[in-house]
Amino acid sequence: MARSKSKSHILELELCFDHANPSSVLKHASNSATSIYNASLGECLKRYRKLCYDRRYQTLQKEYKEARKNKEPLKAFNERYKELFLEYGYSEYSLQEYTRDIRNHHYPAFGSAETQALVTRAFKAVEKLRLEKAERLRFHRMKAGAVMKKSLLF
Repeated sequence: MARSKSKSHILELELCFDHANPSSVLKHASNSATSIYNASLGECLKRYRKLCYDRRYQTLQKEYKEARKNKEPLKAFNERYKELFLEYGYSEYSLQEYTRDIRNHHYPAFGSAETQALVTRAFKAVEKLRLEKAERLRFHRMKAGAVMKKSLLF
């Protein structure tokens, strides 16, 4: 079988099964990942929307499109974009800091590597929207029946 060209993520967790309902642990892990992804996607989208309302960003976008149309060098725009992105906290690293607190308080059993992968995926989704390679974003839906007692997990 040929190797897949799409990116894949593997999540390994030590499982403590409830013998009456063993799939509940997997549903909880899946819902934890979904919650973290949705939270990071929502925060990234919020920061992007704030950025879009800034007049400096709007004029920079217009100038960039004009320069691209006239085939002028575009390197001068990079620094100006970086400044605005940092001002609004629109970067992958700042989102990872935001999500780290969520993971530590609400999902301590969830790994940091998995959280970083989910945040990267959410940031890339918003980047596609910003670069007009996507029309809209989709939040993930929770799996049904994932209510569990904490004593089963921790």
